[in-house]
Amino acid sequence: METHTANAQAAIQGMLENWTAAVRAQDLDGVMAHFAPEVVAFDAILQFQFKGVEAYRAHYAECLRAFPGTPIFELHELAIVAEENMAFARFLVRCGAVDEAGKEDVGWTRGTVCCVKRDGEWRVAHEHFSAPFDPETLNAIVNLTP
Repeated sequence: METHTANAQAAIQGMLENWTAAVRAQDLDGVMAHFAPEVVAFDAILQFQFKGVEAYRAHYAECLRAFPGTPIFELHELAIVAEENMAFARFLVRCGAVDEAGKEDVGWTRGTVCCVKRDGEWRVAHEHFSAPFDPETLNAIVNLTP
């Protein structure tokens, strides 16, 4: 059982590394290859939820176009819990871009993904990004650091 769990954790970590690399490369097909068709995503920007891979693809396309330079998308403090066909991972995300002058514009959010294994491949079936907010202004706070 321990070997199976370690193998699943390594496979999910590899999948997440490929996903983040695809985001940084602004490779929409590469990004979406990591999501299950029935994905439900609670992204941190623009909309309350996205149901299904096509809806999330349209949102991701807009997000990738919005990067004003070289994208930054890094996972930190990754923790993975995996069983045979179901797993979840939690992480902190450093996200933003480097502009043409070399200045970074980044923020931090929190992320969780729930993964399912089908036909030997792990895919994200649920994704949730969030940021703390100020209860007085109701504004998200993305300039906190871990």
